Amino acid sequence: MYEYEKYLTAMVPETITVSQMQRILADSENKRLLLFKYFYKVEMAQRKRSVEKEVRAEKEAEKLSTEKTLGVLYDEQTNAPIYGLWRHSLFINLTSSFLVKKFDAKLYESTLFGQPLVFDFSFESLMNDKCLNALCKQIAFAIGGNRTYDSPFSLWFCNLQKESKTDNQLVKAVGNLYPKSGLNTSFINVHSGSYLDFFPKEKLVYLTPDSNEELHVFDVDKVYIIGSYVDLLSGVEKRATIQTAKRLGLKTAKLPIDHYAYMKGCKAFTLDQMVNILNTIKHTNSWHEAFKHIPQRKVKTPEEVAELERRRLSKMKFIRKTLHTDSIIKEALKE
Repeated sequence: MYEYEKYLTAMVPETITVSQMQRILADSENKRLLLFKYFYKVEMAQRKRSVEKEVRAEKEAEKLSTEKTLGVLYDEQTNAPIYGLWRHSLFINLTSSFLVKKFDAKLYESTLFGQPLVFDFSFESLMNDKCLNALCKQIAFAIGGNRTYDSPFSLWFCNLQKESKTDNQLVKAVGNLYPKSGLNTSFINVHSGSYLDFFPKEKLVYLTPDSNEELHVFDVDKVYIIGSYVDLLSGVEKRATIQTAKRLGLKTAKLPIDHYAYMKGCKAFTLDQMVNILNTIKHTNSWHEAFKHIPQRKVKTPEEVAELERRRLSKMKFIRKTLHTDSIIKEALKE
């Protein structure tokens, strides 16, 4: 099939890893063709990024090789100041390595003194491969988003078994998850044990959309738990997080979305959206600001809200009219 598809369309990857082969063999013939095309596109995207990286490196080397000259340089033809690196400039050149060090300094401080935010990885058996892939991508985005805040959370990965499917996927998505040579460059506390082994039970609050309690006030002294679980695909358990919290006797809460935004469909958020929302409410103490991280496609427009309100009022008028008519009929029958 691979050779035939390669001859027919050429939309197949040149190299296939063992994990990709296992995924291909587990699917039907039609899905295998789709996977070939998907892996081909991923390979082409990686090549494109590699070429762009080489071009950027060449341009950067050319800039750095420019002779450093003191004072303001002027264009010989226009007599205007020349702007650029090592030229006339009002701004300091911030390199990527400088920004990485700045982020790392904040993460190091949060690891020592920051508020913990726990990710519960005890749901691997309830997810299929597609859910695991989506989960690891969301975790990677959540880690990147957490780095950008002035006072980021101290991230804790609990119930994450080493060499498990989730662990292997996370290492691929995140990279430096575990310490190397005694140095933890990811600034993430990774443990195979439960969060109950590290934090007092009375301080733990499990965030789940199935809770009956709403989190109106963000408490910096609490340790909030997010279930590392993707349940938006078919064939998976929908209430796993609330069931885990009840089984362990933990307090639960959900975000007060109904008081601040009108959402379409499911009111569950991705893990990176949760991290951004919690970071924003911690820094601003404003749910209005926090819920700006909700994608606009999931929020109802003012016109849609007005139409729903019109229907609600119309329905209430109809019910009142029906009740009034029924009361008149009852009074007439009594007479």
